[in-house]
Amino acid sequence: MISFTSILDDFHIPYHTTGNKTRSGWVNIKCPYCGKDPYMGYCLIYRYVTCWNCGYHSLAETIHNLTRIPLSECISLTKELPKDISLYTPHKGELKEPSCQTRIRSQFATYLKNRKIHKNKIDLWGLKGLLPTSKSSTGIRLGWRIYLPIYLRGEIVSWTTRKIVNSEPRYISAKAEESLVPIENCIYGLDFVQNTAIICEGPFDAIAVGIGGVAVMGLGISSSQMATLSSIPHRVIVFDSETNAQIRAKKLANDLSLFPGTTQIVTLETGNDPASAKKEEIDYLRKQFL
Repeated sequence: MISFTSILDDFHIPYHTTGNKTRSGWVNIKCPYCGKDPYMGYCLIYRYVTCWNCGYHSLAETIHNLTRIPLSECISLTKELPKDISLYTPHKGELKEPSCQTRIRSQFATYLKNRKIHKNKIDLWGLKGLLPTSKSSTGIRLGWRIYLPIYLRGEIVSWTTRKIVNSEPRYISAKAEESLVPIENCIYGLDFVQNTAIICEGPFDAIAVGIGGVAVMGLGISSSQMATLSSIPHRVIVFDSETNAQIRAKKLANDLSLFPGTTQIVTLETGNDPASAKKEEIDYLRKQFL
């Protein structure tokens, strides 16, 4: 039976499946685009390639570049490659929510009001406060934070928190063993998406956008998050306006452009991010895309 490694073997292309620069479920080779070795990885479960230096690439075009097999034949080959589902290990975490939750009041309400988040959004997104308490390590670690549950198909699968005072770390999230789905695989706000998603960095940006806004909760995009985002027909990326965030927005747009649907970047004019932008601009953003 044909496989990605059998193609590499036929054309005497070196590859790695074990070692410091590899991970389970991947085949690593020298990238034919940027030349870094062994940065190009082929995912045996989901059948795609990505380079940890230059990003995602078409699997058919990559095979063509490696072997010089006609591109039309490479396209046919990719359809025959098997998905090795035996490598998929279900996550075995158990949801463990913070025990120091309280309804939004006093300092928590003031913080959210300053961020233009009022009762209707508090209820919609299930926000709560976390009180400090010396009775548990959780209360000490997570006190004076906003609790933001992360839903998948109506069920809380993980969570993150945001400090309401200016101190670090601003965000503390659930550990893998405290989640039904590891947070690095979650998309905040996914349950509210129909056929268009406005992709933001942080959860408060998604809340500012409203229904249809999602957050990757950082700038690093996992393969699971990429698979989820690529399944949404229309994607609009609205990252922070600072330089590094815009560089990553362009990379994400390039990566998503390989998948069916549409992808575009929007740069805000009235704020550094959706949470700080003027309501009129967010309303226009929603009217234009949602």
